[in-house]
Amino acid sequence: MLTSQWLFTIYVVLSLASIYQLTSFHFLISDFIGSQNAFIFMSYLFLSTTLSIIVGCGIHHKVGKKFHVLWNLFGVVYAIFLLYKMDGLPGLMLYSVLGGVTTGLCVPNIISKFLNSTTFENRGSACGILIFFVYVVVFISAAFIASYVQLALFFLSFKVLALMLLTSKSVLSSKKEELAFLYQPRLVVYLYLFVWFLFLLVDIIVSNIASQRFSRAEIEIINLESVLLGLFTMIIGGALMDNVGRRKLITLAFLYLGVEYSFISLSSGELIRYTFIDGVAWGIITTVFMFVLWGDAIKPGERHLFSAFSMIVALASIYFKNALSILGFRLDFTQTFPLTSIFLFLSVIITSFYLPETLPEKVIQSKELRNYIETAKKIKEKYK
Repeated sequence: MLTSQWLFTIYVVLSLASIYQLTSFHFLISDFIGSQNAFIFMSYLFLSTTLSIIVGCGIHHKVGKKFHVLWNLFGVVYAIFLLYKMDGLPGLMLYSVLGGVTTGLCVPNIISKFLNSTTFENRGSACGILIFFVYVVVFISAAFIASYVQLALFFLSFKVLALMLLTSKSVLSSKKEELAFLYQPRLVVYLYLFVWFLFLLVDIIVSNIASQRFSRAEIEIINLESVLLGLFTMIIGGALMDNVGRRKLITLAFLYLGVEYSFISLSSGELIRYTFIDGVAWGIITTVFMFVLWGDAIKPGERHLFSAFSMIVALASIYFKNALSILGFRLDFTQTFPLTSIFLFLSVIITSFYLPETLPEKVIQSKELRNYIETAKKIKEKYK
């Protein structure tokens, strides 16, 4: 799928990377319009992005290639506005509201089209590769962005490149695999969303505790180390979940985090520097809950709704992590951090005993049979 539609995949990567780029470097914009507006700007940006994604869900079936062209042209205009400083309330409203629209409006349509172009056999690996490249792009741009001008130039380059990709007929014309989903009761879907919420809640708690013990530069290094580990598990985990199933990897990832944070709690926070190793589990969990599950368990006509909601929950976690830091709100380690292990082990229980595997058993058995045949052939060749 990624080979035949690589232009479409690049378009998806650029569109998703734009969201992470703007939300990650929101402080650069708020700094040049006045640092006293940092919290207000971030709040308006989050609200605008969320509302844009919701509106995008409402108009999903009406969004075609022409709409995507207009959306990216709007992004070009926004990037140009960023190059010209506008102070006060007009600047704050312009940069936050337009920023949300230019990043969030077409996201539900983009993700659903990507999921509709996958099958059970390749969905995990395809989504793992996709999010791998999203974070690679974000990581590379982060190494060069140090001012709002550089942010504007990167954002502009993303949107211009996206417009160039839209000139190709293969972009946004992916074939839908209508039967590539296994219906799950709504309770199952909501429980999976609840588990995703618990993971992000743990992330907020850990981030707040870490901010009390380390400088911003040290936290950036820890996050960098975590992302680097996560990049590899996105690729490896994506391939594995196509062979052994999604639920096993989800359970192992949460169990891994639960044990890790238990040791940190027992050390009274002395081992919190080593939370970067949670990147191993983070890469798997992000891939599954941002994309894979909604392709497996939701019919094509509704995938945009649940993938959009998953994205909004992820953006909300980023917002609250930054909001707590800006407002100087400090969670108490002895009262809150031990809860992280409880939340994670609760996730293990829910996933193991109350949630079904979303990869059909026949797909797993088929791959096991193919692997067995390949192994038998190699053994036969060896002893000829």
